[in-house]
Amino acid sequence: MRRWFIFLMLMFTVSAAQARPPTMEQRLSDGIRAFYATDWVRADSTFNALMKSHPADARAYFFSSMIPFWTYFFGGNQPVHAATFLKSSEKAIEVAEKRLSAAPSDTSTVLLLSGLHGYRSLVAASEKEYRVAIGSGIKGYGFTKQLMAYGEEYPNALMGQGVFQYMIGTIPGEVRWMASLAGLSGDKNVGLRQLARVAASDSHAKHDAIMIMAFLMERERRTEEAMAYHRQMLKSFPENVFATYHLSRLLESKGRVQEARAGYLKVMQTRQPEFAFLRMESRKKTGDRTGTVID
Repeated sequence: MRRWFIFLMLMFTVSAAQARPPTMEQRLSDGIRAFYATDWVRADSTFNALMKSHPADARAYFFSSMIPFWTYFFGGNQPVHAATFLKSSEKAIEVAEKRLSAAPSDTSTVLLLSGLHGYRSLVAASEKEYRVAIGSGIKGYGFTKQLMAYGEEYPNALMGQGVFQYMIGTIPGEVRWMASLAGLSGDKNVGLRQLARVAASDSHAKHDAIMIMAFLMERERRTEEAMAYHRQMLKSFPENVFATYHLSRLLESKGRVQEARAGYLKVMQTRQPEFAFLRMESRKKTGDRTGTVID
């Protein structure tokens, strides 16, 4: 009888736990995993719901703005996505700044602001909006310096430093004077080393650093390293469309056509609108080799 009573109590406890709605933290964690898996229908739905239920929490705004950032940075550099990111990140910054005013010692909010301004600087520089890039870089680095109080090897501080160093170190020489007037200088190689440390860390910024390093390694013509970063991302998130597509491109450039084709076919199965450009490019590439376009 005692055993039966204990069994019933355990069943009641499990049922009660299952009936309990997920917490804000659980929902955010679920949205972030969906984001890195590039299941952006689920991620966007989760973040939008959290922005409504917790309008003063900047984290959902941050990750929501990361969807157009990743679409721009890894999905074809289309200006429409740059504009969408710059607009949505403004709202995320507004919410984060209000939070920081109320809680100046909130490190997580400082981190968000460092990231938002840093990513804005990368997108603006890519779009040749150098005044915006430098202005965002200055603001972002100001927040990064606050994180550096925890130590220069602190991964979140390294992420901000790396983005800043690379952005300043790669803007054209003819506009670098704008940065020098503000007392800014940067070295792209220092930035790459710092971002590489974040990618190798256990911090929550790790996966962002991995994807950015994959992009920058290809830009620096270090193809093998770029491929290694894409594989690292796919080890954690096999469904990631960007890593799948860009690894396929790099495999194709190495003559590994069948491996590349498998990745292109996987990309072509996606239906999310953010991946329309990658689907189109994948169709072209499979069509180029087979003589027919697969739909």
